[in-house]
Amino acid sequence: MQRLHETLRQRIMQLLQDNQRSSHELAILIDRSARDVEHHLAHVKRSLDSDQQNQFTVSPVRYQHCGFVFRGRKRLTCPSRCPTCKGEHISPPRFRIISKTAG
Repeated sequence: MQRLHETLRQRIMQLLQDNQRSSHELAILIDRSARDVEHHLAHVKRSLDSDQQNQFTVSPVRYQHCGFVFRGRKRLTCPSRCPTCKGEHISPPRFRIISKTAG
């Protein structure tokens, strides 16, 4: 349930400070579609790019069948297939906001 006077992006940011989550997990928690969450995540990332206290992190996408890790991916969405084995069993990217001042 969304708190009074809290925007959807503020709620997403709050949830990402607690734990690392996928867009699907966030969608369930805020009762939106995963595509809608991915749209908002792009804005959250952009707003935190210049933040001095917090950093938006994305864990790499991992293909479960062959273990290929897609490093350096700019998109926040999950790719449809592995480029090496063409498998579709993919661990989605997970997002988190971490404090730059924490120790």
